[in-house]
Amino acid sequence: MSIPSPMSAWISGLRPACALTGYGLLLWLGMSTPLLHPSTIEALALKGPQLLMLVIGLLFSAVGLLPAPSRMPIADAAASRRKARGLATALLIAAGLLAWQVRAGHPDPGWLAVDGVLTVILSLLAMLDPGLRGAASHSSLQAPLGCALALLSGLAMLFSLAAGAWAGDGLAAMSVPSLLLLMLPAVGLKLADWRESGVLRPLSRLQITILSLLFGLPLTCALLMWLFPGLANAGWRLAAASLLAGFALERAEPARPVAA
Repeated sequence: MSIPSPMSAWISGLRPACALTGYGLLLWLGMSTPLLHPSTIEALALKGPQLLMLVIGLLFSAVGLLPAPSRMPIADAAASRRKARGLATALLIAAGLLAWQVRAGHPDPGWLAVDGVLTVILSLLAMLDPGLRGAASHSSLQAPLGCALALLSGLAMLFSLAAGAWAGDGLAAMSVPSLLLLMLPAVGLKLADWRESGVLRPLSRLQITILSLLFGLPLTCALLMWLFPGLANAGWRLAAASLLAGFALERAEPARPVAA
């Protein structure tokens, strides 16, 4: 099977990449939203961006409900689609309730915590569901790889949306450690996935582009933000865009059997 051009691959992989980024974003929001006490200055400053982040997370996650070709056997495809749509719908309801509570103002902390935990659990299950994550190969590493990339892309999306409302240089200071914490396992899993599929060496032009967009450019942005905190707004937005583009290419790789 020939490797598609970067542009055609990016277009075909955009649906699962957007959906997984949405699941990652909602997972981080499900953990962080109940922790922001509504009376603190930080919470008041982040209320608008927080609601925007939840809406964008909902929109990105809803992309997973769009019809898409399945790489599963025909006999399993229908059942897998029903399960995936049910899971995605449950996540949208939980995250929608979370957004409603944030919008209403002064939500009950108990209900907010319950809804946050439910959103986190459903987001994680959505990342692990084969019908939603758009597996790019048949390797045994697809589940952890999809989770790692979704968390990485979702975190960058969260920081890019919050950058304008965060006071001081906190976002820039935490950029390198937070990105590295998620990037190291993600790149390790991706290289191991290629190795298991027998396509690690030599690297193709598409694979080099994937590595550059997923890891090279975001890491460069993080280092620049670390050195020049004033670049935090532009840096996080560029990192988030690069990760989403690389994620789409990664999801669109041709399906290959696991090497013997």
